[in-house]
Amino acid sequence: MAGTRLRVSVKDRSDLSGFANVETCRPHADVPIASESELLVTGFSTWRATSSLTAMHIVAPDGPIFSLYAWSSSHPDELKALHDECLGAQKSAVAPYRNGLEVHLVAVPDCRGELNRNTCFWGFCCPQSEAYYYKSLLEMKRLVVVLDLDETLVQALTLAGLKERLEGLTRDIEAETDPHRISVLEEDRERLVQNYDELQEFALQDTVTVDGVTIQPQWGPTKSGPRPVLRPHWG
Repeated sequence: MAGTRLRVSVKDRSDLSGFANVETCRPHADVPIASESELLVTGFSTWRATSSLTAMHIVAPDGPIFSLYAWSSSHPDELKALHDECLGAQKSAVAPYRNGLEVHLVAVPDCRGELNRNTCFWGFCCPQSEAYYYKSLLEMKRLVVVLDLDETLVQALTLAGLKERLEGLTRDIEAETDPHRISVLEEDRERLVQNYDELQEFALQDTVTVDGVTIQPQWGPTKSGPRPVLRPHWG
C-alpha cells in the first residue's frame, strides 16, 4: 500500500503535528500502520550514545516497517518542524500502538531527493519500554552487538579475567544510585556469574551444564594434540 494519508499528532505540541503520506516498507508486517488514520505521539526518546537511526536498527533489527513524507507537493510540509527537532536532537518520536507495541518515528534525510519528499521519517516498531531498556545499555556501554562471524573468535576470557570483571561490576553496583541502572548492572553480574560457573566446570570436568543439561565434549585436533571442545547452543 502506498500514498495513504496519515495524521501525526504530537501531544501538547500542535506546532509539530500534521498530515503525511505513509508507505509500507513490509506489506505483510504485523503492524498495519497504513490502515490507521492517526498516530498519536506521546513522548520522545533521546539517544546520546549513538544516532537515533543506528539505535533503532539495534532495537528493531528487522528494520523500518513504514516511511512518512510530505503528503502533497502543493501543500506545506506540515511535519518539517517535527523532522527538524528530531534530527537536530537525535531523538525519536514515540507513539503507543496496539498489542503492547510502540512506534518510533526516526527523522532521516530522504535519499530520493524529490522536492516534495525532503522531510522523511522511518517508522520502527518494538515492544513498549524495550527502547528505554536498550538505551540504558547503550549509554552504560553494556550492550554487546555481535555480527555473524561463523566461528571467528570474538572474545576470550579466563577465570581470573571473569573474576576481575565481577569485582569491578560489584563496585559499580554499590556506587550506583539509579534503580534502573542498578537493575541493568545486576543482570550483567548474573550473566557473568553464570559464565564463571560454566568455565570453572569445564576446567574441572570438561563438561558444561546449561539449563540442567550436562553437555559432553567432542574431541578436536589442536597443535598440542586432541582437546575437548564444547559448542553449547544457548537459547
